[in-house]
Amino acid sequence: MLVIKEQQFKVFEQMLDKNLESRIIAHLRSNHEVLVDRLPEDLLREMVRNGIMRARKYSLSWESSLTAFVALMFEIAPNFDDHPDIQRVLKDKTVEPDQRIDLLSALVSEEDWQEAVKNYDESAWFPEN
Repeated sequence: MLVIKEQQFKVFEQMLDKNLESRIIAHLRSNHEVLVDRLPEDLLREMVRNGIMRARKYSLSWESSLTAFVALMFEIAPNFDDHPDIQRVLKDKTVEPDQRIDLLSALVSEEDWQEAVKNYDESAWFPEN
């Protein structure tokens, strides 16, 4: 029987996360070039990593929902999810977590999105600082 030790599992998990970060970076560079083209690779990777951690607080796990969440952080604000109406959708227990991200465009008003933009907080990119 194959036994995977905890340390081996952690290394594997880190490798998966790094690959996910790379795919999200590629998505951002392809689809949101204007927002990320001047960012150095190491800074962009750190921002994406922190965005993934923020998205996971809402139990998001699909690559598509994590990518959409991080893209919204770049498009709207890194703390867009602090807006009460956006947070209400992201925490809605009646909807599977990874499906909530798709509901944002239908359930959040243009005014709420604009308010989220106005409340931009750069420190949300780097929560440990």
